[in-house]
Amino acid sequence: MMHLAPDLVLPLEEAGDGKAKKFRVAGLREGWAWAPREWTKVTEDTGVGNPAAATAEKGRKFFEAVTDRVSGFLVDLAAAEVAKMCEERRSEPAVVCNRRSRSDGLKTKPRRLFRVASLRS
Repeated sequence: MMHLAPDLVLPLEEAGDGKAKKFRVAGLREGWAWAPREWTKVTEDTGVGNPAAATAEKGRKFFEAVTDRVSGFLVDLAAAEVAKMCEERRSEPAVVCNRRSRSDGLKTKPRRLFRVASLRS
């Protein structure tokens, strides 16, 4: 926000500490499950994370990185054949396309598909 709309950002001296109330459900609290949150019930000032080290320059770098990543995704998506969005299955270990798989290294890793012939009689 400091980069895009600095007039909407209060001085850092007036910002909260960024503490958030934790989920009571383990999967949500541990981060492997997700649910939407009502920000007004999660934080005192509707912000999560301590903003003390924030700068407009860091915001600019983040904004440029995100817009580069999203625009690249949109170009790839526009060029993709809808009928061939996932790779063909192979007998070797393979990355399987699904909505939760990511090959870009962010948060989740792609699922692996392994043929388990030794367990079959």
